[in-house]
This record gives sequence, structure tokens and C-alpha cells, in this order.
Amino acid sequence: HAARWLEEASAQGTQVLEQTFFLEAMTTEVVFAAHKALAISSDLGSLRRDLAGNLFTLREAQSKIRYKAISEIISPDPGLIPLQTARLPEEVRSRYLQVPDLDPRIAALAKDVTRAIPHPFNKARRLETYLRTGYAYSLELQGTPNSRDPLAMFLFDIRRGHCEYFASAMTVMLRQIGIPARLVNGFRAGEYNRIGDVFTVRQYDAHSWV
Repeated sequence: HAARWLEEASAQGTQVLEQTFFLEAMTTEVVFAAHKALAISSDLGSLRRDLAGNLFTLREAQSKIRYKAISEIISPDPGLIPLQTARLPEEVRSRYLQVPDLDPRIAALAKDVTRAIPHPFNKARRLETYLRTGYAYSLELQGTPNSRDPLAMFLFDIRRGHCEYFASAMTVMLRQIGIPARLVNGFRAGEYNRIGDVFTVRQYDAHSWV
């Protein structure tokens, strides 16, 4: 089946990536694959997909598994992003523009940082640059442990934190200025082994991004 998928994709001019995963026993049912997954080998059995396009296996947890995945490698074109979010599907706007009850300074900061920039993609890049240059990465958390608003603590008080703080802050700030966004948890590429032409991905490679 994998060969057939690759042949059909190549014939259509689609850029695809074939991956083989050797997964240690984990408690998650998530199926790891590059986005956008076109096909998963039958080793995983039945699959389900949620509204965000994430894949999950119904196999028994805590067991090792080997499987293949074929993904279409997509390079988004910023020029296709609409200037007005009203043109986006309602299910996207209703799901990815939700914001909890937060410190009002967060919305004010997001608007101030992006005020002079018209295009939503460039607004997102401006927020990314702002967080990259104005804040420090640290695994040593400081501040009030039971703070009612940890994002405000991160943005206005300690100005340092790990990836979840950065990703959560950017996701919320984007939503505050009307740009749909979601936080993603997963793993970075890990350590590359040239001899075996493989990536070894460990637990400490876990990461959060937007």
C-alpha cells in the first residue's frame, strides 16, 4: 500500500515524505507523523482523527510498535492567508479564537506590539520576534506558584520560562488580536545518527509550539 501511495503522489506532483517509526512503550495513543499524513501502515490497526486532524491509535498502550507513515510536505504560502478572519470557516473561528478570563494587560500588549502591521501573518511573525528577543528561556520556574494568571506572571514579571510559557503566550496573544491559533505538544527531531540515517527522539525532546 505504501508503494501505491508514493506512486500516486509522485504522479500528481505532490512532495511526500516516507517515515518509519520505532516507538517505545508509551502511555499516549497519539500517532506520530509529519503533517499532513496521507497514509499509515496497518501495523497500528484502527485509527481515529479528531477535529484538529490529529491521529490516534486504538492499539493497546504500553507496547512497542513499528509503523510507517507517508506525509505530504506542505509549505504554506503566506499570500493565501486572508486579511479578514471573517473569511475563515466558522468552525475555525469559534474553536481557535476562544480566550479564557485573563489579565487585560495581555490583550493590550498584543495589540500594541502589532498595531502598525496590517497582515495577520506578519503580525504573527512580529509577536514571535517580540517573544524571542524580549524573554529568556529557562527550565527554572520562578514567581508565585499559585498565581491566578501564570501568563501575566511570565509576560510582565519574571520574563523567562520554558517552551510552554512561550507557546501559550503567543497562542493567547494571537487570539486576542483576532488571529486563530492553537498550541501543539509533541517532539522535536532529536539526535541525528548519520550511520543509521535515523533520528533518535527522547523524552527530553518534548516541545510545545504554535
